Amino acid sequence: MSLTTHAVKIIPFFTTPHLSSLLAFYRIYLPDFTISAHPADSPEPTFASIAAGPGAAANIYILQDTAQQRARGSCMLMLDSLGILGEFHARLGAAAAQGGLLRRGDAVEDWIGMPSAAPATDGPQIAVLGPLEDKPWGYRQFDLVDLHGNMIVFFAFLDE
Repeated sequence: MSLTTHAVKIIPFFTTPHLSSLLAFYRIYLPDFTISAHPADSPEPTFASIAAGPGAAANIYILQDTAQQRARGSCMLMLDSLGILGEFHARLGAAAAQGGLLRRGDAVEDWIGMPSAAPATDGPQIAVLGPLEDKPWGYRQFDLVDLHGNMIVFFAFLDE
């Protein structure tokens, strides 16, 4: 048996010390995604999935980890065109201008790409939007780091 012929999909895991606040963040900044919390009837869910695309082609599972014993997650999400990538970055940039996100470089001078630990749930929580950049490996990309230190890199191929 070869995994190359049987693998269907990779689903990254993110963790968070407080799932409800993280889901509220994603409902604002990723409104096109379907967000499903479980148990669905609970005011304090412990697991969620955010997904978009046909057959949930882009899918991230989020697990509440109040003990903060797991590493934060990261993933890359490919968009089908440079135009869509640019429009999406501009939309997030407009949200940043309204105070919901920090732009890397504006207020976080010592940014190195991935927070080493999530902030305390009762302290200030900062989400960071990275710049839209062309990379030497053939991608145009930007990253979004959520309130609890998980990172999504959105990209499209430059040779569109």
